[in-house]
Amino acid sequence: MSTECKNSTAPINISKQSVAGSCTNKCDLRFDYHGSSCNVFRSETYLELDYDNSSKAPVTFNDIAHEVYKVRLYSPSVHTFNGERAPAEIIIAHNGNGSNLLICIPLMESEITSECSKMMEKIINDTEKLAPKVGNRASLNVSNYNMNNIVPKLSYFFYEGTLPFPPCNGNYNLVVFHTNTFNTIKKPILDKMKKMIKKHNIQTRSGPALFLSGLKSHSRESDDIYISCQPVKEGKQKKEGFSNINDSYIINSNNELNMIDHIIPFTIGTIFIFGLLYNRRI
Repeated sequence: MSTECKNSTAPINISKQSVAGSCTNKCDLRFDYHGSSCNVFRSETYLELDYDNSSKAPVTFNDIAHEVYKVRLYSPSVHTFNGERAPAEIIIAHNGNGSNLLICIPLMESEITSECSKMMEKIINDTEKLAPKVGNRASLNVSNYNMNNIVPKLSYFFYEGTLPFPPCNGNYNLVVFHTNTFNTIKKPILDKMKKMIKKHNIQTRSGPALFLSGLKSHSRESDDIYISCQPVKEGKQKKEGFSNINDSYIINSNNELNMIDHIIPFTIGTIFIFGLLYNRRI
């Protein structure tokens, strides 16, 4: 079955060269997921998982509460990263009050054991046993099924586009983390998953402007995990929506903000001041 959508505007290639600026209140993301039961549907080109609702919506995006309505797992990734696909990608779909949000996290192959790799191992092993054929549904016994084990506390990319898989319609906010999130899947589990689902033929698009969040996430007093897109450039009036990125803040090869150009002048200035104070004492 073809998964090609001719008129879609997502997914896109994620790279530092594509960044048009930094986002402010247009990509304000807060999340604190809860544990959930885990039911799987085995499609030809993806695994689809559900997620339980709770009394408190786990995600707030631009002050709008969002519930999770599906989680999809693709291999290889739907987005490309610096022109290459990651071994796998998890797409967490949310909606709330007319707003649609996709949080997309690539998974990298590694033998490092992480909360993500442990969760993926249980999902894939249980799916292999309980949903052995395309079209099967099954209830999995995944005790650590919680998206807090997947969504990282790091800066991220943001763009607006259509649904990146069929029916490829609608208007979606897409938050995409890069491949340096340390979310991993072990090779035996990845190989097993590749035998379960076929490689999709979803093509990347060009057109939507790509933006980068200005700050990494941090924990608040309420213990909610909080990510805020603030303007990268300081010392000027903040603007609503998007602002141009300051060239003095460099994005390195891992798509992280590099502050070295600001640290060095500050350090030299500090040494100079201490030198003056020392000479006065003499």
